[in-house]
Amino acid sequence: MKCTYMWREYPFIRGDRSYRFQTNDSSINKKMRQRQDFKLAMWGLNKNIWVYITEKNTANNARRTLSNITQGSVKKTSERGVYVVKTIPYIASK
Repeated sequence: MKCTYMWREYPFIRGDRSYRFQTNDSSINKKMRQRQDFKLAMWGLNKNIWVYITEKNTANNARRTLSNITQGSVKKTSERGVYVVKTIPYIASK
């Protein structure tokens, strides 16, 4: 199962607008790489993992961006301020 996570980088700093988006799905990575407002912050050497940083004005804008990129429903995790979208790989029939 592929997952994409989103969290606010510095949640205890008032006025911080930086959000991190982490994915292990190569198709989601491609979408984020093509956006001009996303900057690659980290990638995995031995695993498919990419972390991007972006600036959004509100948490709602960040959640909407996550939903638009993944085309899935955003769910809040038990951790404070972390959101996740689980994507199922598309398998084409022959």
